[in-house]
Amino acid sequence: MITFKQVNKAIQKLYPDVILVQGRGYLYISSDNDDVLYKISGMYTSSIMTCKLNHYSSVEQVVKDVKYLIESDINESFKSQS
Repeated sequence: MITFKQVNKAIQKLYPDVILVQGRGYLYISSDNDDVLYKISGMYTSSIMTCKLNHYSSVEQVVKDVKYLIESDINESFKSQS
């Protein structure tokens, strides 16, 4: 079973201070760091339209979706971190 702790540890190797959290019927990225949260708020979307984390088969698959979400951001909010 995949946990948020495992996923967030893997995400933070690529994007420090970015975390994946559970919303109502979807997952989304957020941060406790105000600068990073500001960048996230400027993104076209911060949501992954998957109801629950257990719909994924691996941590790598979740990280791939988060990476795609951040790297395909049309406002390029995270380009300075990549």
